[in-house]
Formats: sequence, structure tokens, C-alpha cells
Amino acid sequence: MKARKETHSEIFMAEVIKIAREHMEEKDGGPFGAIMVKEGEIIARG
Repeated sequence: MKARKETHSEIFMAEVIKIAREHMEEKDGGPFGAIMVKEGEIIARG
């Protein structure tokens, strides 16, 4: 069985979830994360 390749959307969503978890673990606000993407590259995180 061939492994399915992740889409850009899935990769970016995983990064946002990672940021949100870090904020929760650090008790730095709520479970929120955001990224800005330009031409397929993450240009900002928060």
C-alpha cells in the first residue's frame, strides 16, 4: 500500500495546532495559533 502524501493545507494546519498546543502548555492565552502563508511558504507565526 502506498502512503498518501500530505497536502499543503494539512501541513499548515498541523503547524497551527502545534502553536496552539504550545500556547496552552505555556499558559500563554487560549488554544489559539496562526500562521501567514505566502506562495506556499510560512512567513509568520503567532
